[in-house]
Amino acid sequence: MSRFAYALILIVSLAACNKKPETPTPGSGPKLKDVPVEGFKTLSIVDIEPGKGDAAKKGDYVLVLYRGKFLDGTVFDSNMDDSGKPDIEKDPFAVTIGTGGVIKGWDQGLVGTKEGMVRKLNIPWSLAYGEAGSEPKIPSKADLIFTIKIAKLYKAGSEPFIDTEDIKVGKGPKVTLSNTVTFRYVGKTLSGRIFDEQSKKDLVCRVSKLIPGFKEAVIGMQAGGQRKISCPPGSPNPTGQIPAGQPIEYTVDLISISNN
Repeated sequence: MSRFAYALILIVSLAACNKKPETPTPGSGPKLKDVPVEGFKTLSIVDIEPGKGDAAKKGDYVLVLYRGKFLDGTVFDSNMDDSGKPDIEKDPFAVTIGTGGVIKGWDQGLVGTKEGMVRKLNIPWSLAYGEAGSEPKIPSKADLIFTIKIAKLYKAGSEPFIDTEDIKVGKGPKVTLSNTVTFRYVGKTLSGRIFDEQSKKDLVCRVSKLIPGFKEAVIGMQAGGQRKISCPPGSPNPTGQIPAGQPIEYTVDLISISNN
């Protein structure tokens, strides 16, 4: 695997080539079965799976899978199932923690999470949608239960990276900037949804004409090789194909290399 920083995050189009209160301590809240039937008095947090890496702080950017329920168990919104498997038709929910872009229960409850962590948030209505609720799904003074899973975490101020991993190593000369390459690719979001696919027709392009980021990522490949390119969120989106703020992954099959 190789990893390289890129000052301007990958522009994800191949058109040039043929186309607020203090956060409770995790685990300190009551278990769901112990919550009184009338609802929650304060935000409580139960960590189900620990996750790994650095803990999230205010200003960090997270991609969240979630399942939201009322106290009677009715699911009102979700982008994953009860087992934590993402809904392929929905993208992870992007949140910059502590900026007020989500309900207070989330802004507070996401602090301290780690990548891969599964956490349950028992949120009183005062930290959710309040007395007014949110039509048409959330009634007035509704306490909410969210099971969340942190699919990806990006630390505030960190330099974006593009990761590459060879799935299959090819043979022969390696791609250089002066080569012309014939290739195919499939682009997916973090949930596995295909947003762009060029897998049935060969694309031919001079490496120097490939878009920034993609160009650097294919250099070093060999004919017959397959490489996974993982790109961070925040890319300009000229084609409208990629959801804003979502990380993406390309699988590239290199058919041939020429010096033309």
